[in-house]
Amino acid sequence: MDLASSSNAAYNAMRSLVLSNAETMRNIIFSIVTGIISSIIVTQIYRWKDAKREKIVFLRDLYLFSSEASTQIITSLLQVEKTMTLEQVRDFIDKCPIYYSWIKFKRDEIKIVKAVHNESRSILIDIATVSAYEQYSRSTEFVPSDREKYKKDAERLEESFERRIKSLIKNNDKLREILEKYEKFTILDKK
Repeated sequence: MDLASSSNAAYNAMRSLVLSNAETMRNIIFSIVTGIISSIIVTQIYRWKDAKREKIVFLRDLYLFSSEASTQIITSLLQVEKTMTLEQVRDFIDKCPIYYSWIKFKRDEIKIVKAVHNESRSILIDIATVSAYEQYSRSTEFVPSDREKYKKDAERLEESFERRIKSLIKNNDKLREILEKYEKFTILDKK
């Protein structure tokens, strides 16, 4: 019986060792799975908050840029100051905030954002181009036919300014409303 009882005792010891290790393994696996799930949830929450913050920063920067561009457009058209050269316009446009694809907007918002982003830059470029064409049309360095072509090209560009500037102002107002909406929700979220 000694052999049978010692064999039985060894079996029981092995069984309890396996069962206690199984419980420990179950606890380890449960802890790992719980940690992974909670880290995914926390990461997603902070990604969402970061995206929201980045959207607000982009909207604010774009609004400030387009407001400054509008001021430049008006002063150039009223000729309060000398019109910016193409190089000055390019330097100014370099200040325009970059739209990254990970900044997500609603469909109606993206139309306004793109319109303000594109129009504020293109109107400035066209005003500088008109100024250059007008200088070329008065220059004696060009033959009369080229001067006439520059004059007509300048007039063609000028014809669209009123409509485009009205559109920019309207879209800039809509952009401000979008920005205020997001900033309002952000302020409310902090409470």
